[in-house]
Amino acid sequence: MKAWIAGLALALGIAGSAQAAPVDTGHVKIDLVAASTAAPGKTVQIALRQQIAPGWHTYWRNPGSAGQATEIAWTLPAGYKAGDIVWPAPRQLPLGPLMNYGFENGVLLTTPVAAPASARPGSTIQVSALVRML
Repeated sequence: MKAWIAGLALALGIAGSAQAAPVDTGHVKIDLVAASTAAPGKTVQIALRQQIAPGWHTYWRNPGSAGQATEIAWTLPAGYKAGDIVWPAPRQLPLGPLMNYGFENGVLLTTPVAAPASARPGSTIQVSALVRML
């Protein structure tokens, strides 16, 4: 198994949503998408989208007998705060006598990001993420 580390960036308008350019690992294509509009003092949902090639998978927060959960290290402007990943329900991924848990085909790993009340409407912020996945 090979762990991938990828950096992604997203320019997010306070008055609109945005999407980042994808990173392709060869088996998983990842990008960031804003799932809602950002607003001063509100929370925006930013998702790490994993498009997973047939025959491959990524892991859930509790990967099971083997594997490693996807990790996201956020770089946000001052005053912005990222919460924890909101994990969707996984699939069972049996491998011989081992039971793993994760995702096939694709998944959105959503993280709530709180904007400060001082955020300026109409402005654009840079959001980036360092993603580690197996």
